[in-house]
Amino acid sequence: MSIKVSGYFCINSSNLKVQDDISFLIMESACEFRIGCKMGGNISRRAVDNYKSVIDERALMFELMDTPLDNTADELFGNETYGNNVYEEKLLQRLSRIQHFFQKCLKNPEIDKIVLDINYLDGFRENYVELRADRFAETVYGLYEKNSIYSPVLSCQIKR
Repeated sequence: MSIKVSGYFCINSSNLKVQDDISFLIMESACEFRIGCKMGGNISRRAVDNYKSVIDERALMFELMDTPLDNTADELFGNETYGNNVYEEKLLQRLSRIQHFFQKCLKNPEIDKIVLDINYLDGFRENYVELRADRFAETVYGLYEKNSIYSPVLSCQIKR
């Protein structure tokens, strides 16, 4: 089972220079917190198709992966019982890294919110939550079933 994570940053500008600057900020932040990130034309066709009906010129699409070399987020979002975590980092610690990444991105006043989908399945969302960035790790962790190898199917709207 591969964990796919994608979404988009909602920004308050359609200016291409502003979007470029924000995309560099996002990539720098992803590297700082050791998260793989693809953006724009580099994301999978499946992710593009998933969002084409809801995005406009003020959305920056992305995919999160374990490293820049991967195409899944199994290590980032896999439950401990999944057995793949080579870094020996607990799930809550990994979700906290992602939370810090989102918090840093949202410090930029040009970013209004982040929409994040975990394990999207052709538009199907099992859970939908709206939350502040500083509650991401705790909230998402609470949606994992104990002693289960599965991560939740989830759509999040993340704000400051």
